[in-house]
Amino acid sequence: MAENTKTENPIEYLWGKLGNWVTGVALSASIWIASLFLSGYVLTVLWPWYVTPLFPTMPTLDHLQATGLVLILAMLTKQAKATPVKNKDESTEEKGERFLWDLAAPFVRPLMFLLVGWAIHAIWF
Repeated sequence: MAENTKTENPIEYLWGKLGNWVTGVALSASIWIASLFLSGYVLTVLWPWYVTPLFPTMPTLDHLQATGLVLILAMLTKQAKATPVKNKDESTEEKGERFLWDLAAPFVRPLMFLLVGWAIHAIWF
């Protein structure tokens, strides 16, 4: 009977798994926070274009107020994740594409809102 030459210490194995998990959580949290602040910036641009003309007594928002408002609205409304459904049979290339989309999606959405808002503002105001 051949003895397994690759013996791995269970503590090192668990430590490696924990490190991967912590790295994933830190990356996800960083992306979420960055997209939250980007959404706050987009709201500070759109607010004086659309809300202030309708309600002249409404104050303008600074970046932190807008970010807080985005956070509250995200908490109160269900935010659908714009990620394709995972397929067990997908290739490495498809997994890479999905990973890149997962990284880009939180930034694409607020930038699309800004682009559409800018276009409407440029045409009608």
